[in-house]
Amino acid sequence: MNLQQLETAIAVAETGSFSKGAARLYLSQPHVSSSIKSLEQELGYPIFWRTRSGVALTELGEQFMDHARIIVEHMETVQDLQFTRPTVRLRLAASRYMPIVNAFLRFCEEFQTSPQPVLSLEGLDVATAFRNIYQLQIDAAAMLFSEKGREVAEQLAQSYHIKMTFIHLIPMYLNLREDHPLLQSGKVELSRLSQYPFVDYVSSTSTADIVNQLSEREEQIQYSYRIMVDDRDLRCRIVSTTNAFSVGCKLPNAYLKSLNIVSFPLNIEPLHLCAAFRESEYGSAVNQRFLQLLAEEVSEIEIPHV
Repeated sequence: MNLQQLETAIAVAETGSFSKGAARLYLSQPHVSSSIKSLEQELGYPIFWRTRSGVALTELGEQFMDHARIIVEHMETVQDLQFTRPTVRLRLAASRYMPIVNAFLRFCEEFQTSPQPVLSLEGLDVATAFRNIYQLQIDAAAMLFSEKGREVAEQLAQSYHIKMTFIHLIPMYLNLREDHPLLQSGKVELSRLSQYPFVDYVSSTSTADIVNQLSEREEQIQYSYRIMVDDRDLRCRIVSTTNAFSVGCKLPNAYLKSLNIVSFPLNIEPLHLCAAFRESEYGSAVNQRFLQLLAEEVSEIEIPHV
């Protein structure tokens, strides 16, 4: 087994065919096919299923690919040591939550003068995020979990040699514009929300359904129809200019005030804000600084008495 064989297997897996993998590496298809066949014989198991439409990873092939990508990444790093300078790197996967974004923004501002910093933020589900951390494609994740979801995530983290650390409890709130019709009586009745539209993020599962599952009360959040967006600011602006409402994690008071939005705590269990890093890199100065910034962003959030 050699590095070129691993790179060839990765190219075939990512393109879905021997011909496209060969084209990416500027090799002939027979050479790629022979290389993969030799690799599979050495391993003692097939990496790919061959089909008329292309190739797909076998179950063992998927596990092989996880390790192959790590090996190639490390080899490229070792080969480039003499050409690289120490740099700040934080490739982050994150939930859609303003304090996480604000902490990342402060991190970018703080390290903008570092030599060629590598900084990125993207939204990923927890399984993909942890797998990408393990495969060295990203460096960290900052995410929100229910208590049960956190337990599941911690089990998954162990299998990927990832260290999860708890940051803060984040309560859930109902958001309305200041002059919303529901506020005329001076008391918000959740049963009346069914008369109004609900602004939610694009997802197969409604945030309202998630909130209802966490609720300890019989009263559930209902709505007339669902408006789906993929942007936090747009979501809040729709709430601030229409009779639509939203539910979600507690947002900074100054931000809500700027949009004339008022929030009301929901009687459900708070979410757990956690961060995750590779165990070997958890204590690095870069990761610890991001943790500090994130903790500062949520330090003033309190759990309300409902």
